[in-house]
Amino acid sequence: MPGEPGAERRAPVLPIDSDEGLAAAVDALRRGEVIAFPTDTLYGVGGNALDATAARRTYEAKGRPPGKGFPVLLAERNCGAMGDEESALGDVLALEAASGE
Repeated sequence: MPGEPGAERRAPVLPIDSDEGLAAAVDALRRGEVIAFPTDTLYGVGGNALDATAARRTYEAKGRPPGKGFPVLLAERNCGAMGDEESALGDVLALEAASGE
């Protein structure tokens, strides 16, 4: 029965090339939900890495053990997600991500 612990949740499947699909994905991310999305080879599972609830849900959905990190993808280098846009840490992270290391 929905809402019970362990109950299976079903999510809608929407095309990513539609305004409706994109808006639904953005809304889900803002609510702290996890989404699945196509990549160049398979599908990815993710959520808003800056939202503790979404990060926990992403770990659970992926079956990833706590403490084992996962990549965080940013739309642009200076998006401010890491705090001070000009911080040395942000520069290092951006350079490592750009170089693929």
